[in-house]
Amino acid sequence: MLVTGLYMAHLVWPLTTKWIQMALALWSLGLLLLATSIAVLHKQRRLFGIEGPASNAYRRVSFLGRALGACRYPPRSMLWSSNPERDLRFPHAYS
Repeated sequence: MLVTGLYMAHLVWPLTTKWIQMALALWSLGLLLLATSIAVLHKQRRLFGIEGPASNAYRRVSFLGRALGACRYPPRSMLWSSNPERDLRFPHAYS
């Protein structure tokens, strides 16, 4: 999808366009987070099999995995408020 999207975008716009560069930066960040998560999961599974879930090393890696998950999927309350008067996504709807 990335390769074909870049090819189609290159047909119309130069790759130095800001939105294309920002999209590539997001792809890079996503790939970095995915690679890190896979490495942490691999290490966590290995430690679970060798030392068990009660070991300190397993707990550290488990915490790191949860922290990475929190970075990728923030809680809904951080994205928008459940109070419509404080919801900044649609300010015109409440005026």
